[in-house]
Amino acid sequence: MKFTFSILICITLVTSQKSFSQGVIDTSILQLRYNYSYIIDTSTKEMAYNEPMILEIGYKSSKYYNYYRKIGDSLLLIDLQSGKINITNAPSQIISNPGYYQKKNPSIIFQNFPNGYITEQTKLIKDYEFSEIMEKQIWELLPDSYNILGYNCQKAKTFFRGRSYEAWFAPDIPYQYGPWKFNSLPGVILKISDIKNNFIFECVEIVKSEPKRGIDKKEGLIKTTKKEFGLISQTYRENPQLLLNQFGAKIISIKDSNGNPVDINSKTIKKRKSYNPIELTTD
Repeated sequence: MKFTFSILICITLVTSQKSFSQGVIDTSILQLRYNYSYIIDTSTKEMAYNEPMILEIGYKSSKYYNYYRKIGDSLLLIDLQSGKINITNAPSQIISNPGYYQKKNPSIIFQNFPNGYITEQTKLIKDYEFSEIMEKQIWELLPDSYNILGYNCQKAKTFFRGRSYEAWFAPDIPYQYGPWKFNSLPGVILKISDIKNNFIFECVEIVKSEPKRGIDKKEGLIKTTKKEFGLISQTYRENPQLLLNQFGAKIISIKDSNGNPVDINSKTIKKRKSYNPIELTTD
């Protein structure tokens, strides 16, 4: 069962979005748009989600993010700064406005930034940033070929973070990046999925970036470690109100997948089993 949480957030959390600034870390060369489909609840294949994702490739690094979330965050920041959103009623306005896309994947992943690292920025009540060593993934190249968007692609497979993957990369686009955290192939990865098809990334468009278009990075987030953020995420999944209490926020309503109200103290809430992380291991 999937549940939707409506959260009341204190004013300081809402207005904190004004303090973020943007820094440019690289110049964009290519932009690739992917259709990302994934399954949250493995007990039913009907729980598949689809999101448009963007991979920006620069001279030294790459940036991977949700297309709609970026639009929504930019619009939300403008509305907060202009006073269009009444601060007192901001939480309910943000939740009820589909144009802000706040239910979309908030994670932004930078590969090879800083040099030799992957940096992830994400939101869970507050905005966090953490880095990890950028692993050079070990791939087995296969003779199979497949055409994607006019590019002749070669097949490869690997095992990464607890899952087996099959990928198609384009040698004619000589950048060793791919969606999410995938890398190290002699060409951009245009399609990749785990062998159970729980997570599928498929490129649907490739365009050259505008001249001198910068790859930006949000500054001023809470710096943490991947392990510490994992513990925060686990707390939120198992007892969201416990974490919300620490930030002056509370759950004001919960609805099931059919839109019906659910008792906030229901044992069903505490026994949710729908979590299906893409990373089953941390190494």
